[in-house]
Amino acid sequence: MQYDPQIHSNNLRLKSLIGSLEYYLSPFTHNKNDLIVVNYHGTQKKFIDNFKKQVTFFREHFNIISPFQLDSFYSNEWRSEKPSFLFTFDDGIKNNLFAAEVLDQYNIKAIFFVVPDFIDTPEGIQKDFFLKNIRPVINTAIDKEPEDFTSMTKKDLKMLSEKGHAIGSHTTTHTLTSRS
Repeated sequence: MQYDPQIHSNNLRLKSLIGSLEYYLSPFTHNKNDLIVVNYHGTQKKFIDNFKKQVTFFREHFNIISPFQLDSFYSNEWRSEKPSFLFTFDDGIKNNLFAAEVLDQYNIKAIFFVVPDFIDTPEGIQKDFFLKNIRPVINTAIDKEPEDFTSMTKKDLKMLSEKGHAIGSHTTTHTLTSRS
């Protein structure tokens, strides 16, 4: 991904630089018994080529497991020469279907954690629900398409399940609260 000042703050640029240096200057340090879980939120269509590159990297360096192989992994029935890797997605945002298409091309299964009240909110006011409960502060250079603010439908979830992905709940409302 190329630097875009509308998307990348100087702090994010520094974190990326440090992460890249760490990767290239040190040997790959994960143990073959490790499980790396990566969580995505939005997977906007304009960034899907970057997501494909990430999937390619993860396929090369890890043994990607499905959510339904977790029991085998944790009971030590799972054997691999590489660390294991699991894809997860939070919030049930419609744009995660773009990522699901990529994963399906490689027969990779993921867990999609959804917010039931978001799904049940009428489509016309889902953006309001999203801004109130899921992500009150957004960067309009990243999130601006309708699918960036709307939820997957029950039909979408059924389709994901039929393709072998797992569906889980990510709280009922995702309402963020703070206590003093």
